[in-house]
Amino acid sequence: MRFTKILASMLVILLCLVPAPSKAHPHAWIDVTVKILLDDDGRVRGLHQTWLFDDFYSMFVMEGALEIGGGKVSQPALESLLAENMKNLAEYNYFTEISSGENVLSMLPPINATTQVIDNRLEMAFEIPLADPVSADDIPLKYAIYDPTYYIEMVHVESDNAVTFNQSNTSCAANIMQPQPDPEKLLYANSLDQSEQGYNGLGKFFAEAVTVTCG
Repeated sequence: MRFTKILASMLVILLCLVPAPSKAHPHAWIDVTVKILLDDDGRVRGLHQTWLFDDFYSMFVMEGALEIGGGKVSQPALESLLAENMKNLAEYNYFTEISSGENVLSMLPPINATTQVIDNRLEMAFEIPLADPVSADDIPLKYAIYDPTYYIEMVHVESDNAVTFNQSNTSCAANIMQPQPDPEKLLYANSLDQSEQGYNGLGKFFAEAVTVTCG
C-alpha cells in the first residue's frame, strides 16, 4: 500500500533517533473520533472522521514543516501532506468500510478535509459521504476504520465523545465493539518486524466495529 509504505519509511527514519519500540505490529497509531452525519430524514448520510497521529509520526512531520516555515509550523506544508495522504488513501477506501446488513455501502470521495497540530500531534479530519443515505431503523449500520495490513493501529479515543451524531435530538445510538482476534492472528502479527507488512486483510481482525441503530 502506498500510504502505508510512505508512513513506514518516515517512521524508520524517525525511529533511528528514539528508543526502538517492540518489533511486533502495529508500528504506528491513530486515535479516531467519528461524528455520524444524519440527513433531515434521520438517515445516515456519511461519517466525519478525525485522525490524531501518534507522537513519532507527528514529530517527523512537524520537523519538515518547521524547516519549510522558517522555524514555525508551516500550514502550507501540512496541507500538502494532507493532500498527498488523501490521494494515497483513495485506492483503499480511506481505511473505511461501511455496511448495512450484508451489503457494503458505496462511498463518495471525501470532502471538507482539514489538518492542524494539536498538542504536538498531527490531526487530519475529513468527511466521507455515502453514495446514498441509508436508514438504521430496521437494519443496523456498521462501520470499521482500519489499516488492512495492520501496520497502523486505529482505535477510537477513550472518551464518551468517541462517536457522536450531528443531531443532538436523534434517537440513534452507537456501540463500539472491541476486536477479538484469534491466537493465530495474534502470533502472526507479533512475528512481523518493522520491515514487513501483514497481508491485505489482516487489519480487519484487529479493527473495532461500530454498530449504529436508530428508532
